[in-house]
Amino acid sequence: MKVSFVVINYKTRKELEHCIRSIHENSSQPYEVIVINNSPTEDLNHLAAAYPNVKIVTNSRNMGFACAANLGASLASGEYIFFLNPDTYFDSDVVGQLVKFVEAHPDAGIVAPGMKFPSGRPQPTVRRFPKYHYLLFGRGSIFTRVFPNNPITRTFLYQDMRIQSPVPVDSVSGAAMLVKRDTFWKLNGFDENYFLMVEDMDLAYRLKQMGYKVYYLPDVTVYHYLGRSRERAGPRIVREHINPICYGDVCDTVLSVLT
Repeated sequence: MKVSFVVINYKTRKELEHCIRSIHENSSQPYEVIVINNSPTEDLNHLAAAYPNVKIVTNSRNMGFACAANLGASLASGEYIFFLNPDTYFDSDVVGQLVKFVEAHPDAGIVAPGMKFPSGRPQPTVRRFPKYHYLLFGRGSIFTRVFPNNPITRTFLYQDMRIQSPVPVDSVSGAAMLVKRDTFWKLNGFDENYFLMVEDMDLAYRLKQMGYKVYYLPDVTVYHYLGRSRERAGPRIVREHINPICYGDVCDTVLSVLT
């Protein structure tokens, strides 16, 4: 098996069906799809019946992204793991292009495609490691909404550079990223102290500590609806799990390396 797709579902059945169909129609590499279903009230067994290489594992509760992704990775048999959000899809051989790049670049720890909204508008998915002022000027912050072209946000999201070819970056979105399975487990996977968000940046930082690079390939495209699971998680989950990360753990871990 060459590639194991690991997809975490939370109330995204419709989008997930589209995602799996796009994998089936556009993947040149031998693959399997492991869906970790964090939404126990959603029955996804029809997908396993329709696609023999799809495995569904339904949890009794919402475990969050990091725990569910590690569970999926533990079941993977592929040489590579492609973590993919359920609200994504693609119309070309994305995984073949990413695998080809990794095999030509032994220093690649993570490779990630460019991402676009379904309309075709580019979606910012690369980020520099955070400094304290970046917490106030993240992509969705009120400051960025009021001042969308401010220099702090542009620097944080690499918008101060015109990226047109593969380039090393600090971190990429976990919505679509490929990593060697052996490399992933050298790091013991995602840090499960993070429930939702930040875990992709933490993984990138730990990979860099081991001497690997994170590559962004803007000419390879995945389409992303953006935030469907997060929207449906509801404000309580966001408040309980994301706020402690933003104001606590992330300052004690990722930010500490920059001081």
